Amino acid sequence: MVQLNRPRIGFFGKMNVGKSSLVNALTGQQVSVVAQQPGTTTDPVKKIIELTGIGPVELIDTAGIDDKSELGPKRVARTQEALDQVDLAILVIL
Repeated sequence: MVQLNRPRIGFFGKMNVGKSSLVNALTGQQVSVVAQQPGTTTDPVKKIIELTGIGPVELIDTAGIDDKSELGPKRVARTQEALDQVDLAILVIL
């Protein structure tokens, strides 16, 4: 499989600050599940979109960095892996 070299933009922050809603708004699609319940996003959700003047980019929606649930350490570890892979990290705060 050929790996295309496109910029990766990750969205990071605490649980329920709107990371998934922002990714959905940017893509114009329901890429990520959005709910009032904290911890809805478990694994990084990736979507390729075209940005005018840049070309194709990969958006990455991540779990909350403050997840203290039973699965929290695994979710936070996946978020950390995503942080290590992005070219641009966007911190979403409320």
